[in-house]
Amino acid sequence: MAARREFLTGIAVAAAGCLGPGVSSRGADESGDGGSTDAGSDTDTDDTDDESRYHLRGAPVEADDREPVLSTDDDAVARIEPLVDLLEEVTETFEVKYASLSPSDAGAFEEVTADVERYAAGNPPGYYIDHEGTVVSVSSSG
Repeated sequence: MAARREFLTGIAVAAAGCLGPGVSSRGADESGDGGSTDAGSDTDTDDTDDESRYHLRGAPVEADDREPVLSTDDDAVARIEPLVDLLEEVTETFEVKYASLSPSDAGAFEEVTADVERYAAGNPPGYYIDHEGTVVSVSSSG
C-alpha cells in the first residue's frame, strides 16, 4: 500500500510540475549521491533570470468612473513594447492578461508611472492606460 501511495504521489507531483528529472532520493542513497536535483545552483545568473521577477497584469476597465492616467499615444509608454503588447491583447480579448518585463523595460515602466496616480480603489486597481479608446488597468509585481 505504501509503494502504491508513493507511486501515485510521484505522478501527482510530476504532473503538477513540481519535480524535474533527476536522481531520486532512493537511487541517490544507493549511489552515495546527496540526491540533489538542483542542477542550476552552481551556474551564474544572468539578466534573463530577472525577467521573470517583474510582471504586469492587464485587466479591462468596464466602468467610466476614472480617467486614464497614461496613454499609448505618449512616446514613453509606446517605447515599452511588452506593455503595448499587453494592452493590445487585453483590448482584443477583453480578458485579464499577464506579461513579463525585462529589467530595462521594468525600469522604463517605473519611470513612466512615477508621477501618475495609481487607482488603488479602482475596479480593477492599477494604472489606467488608454489604448486606442479602451482603458486598461495595469498593475505591476516585482
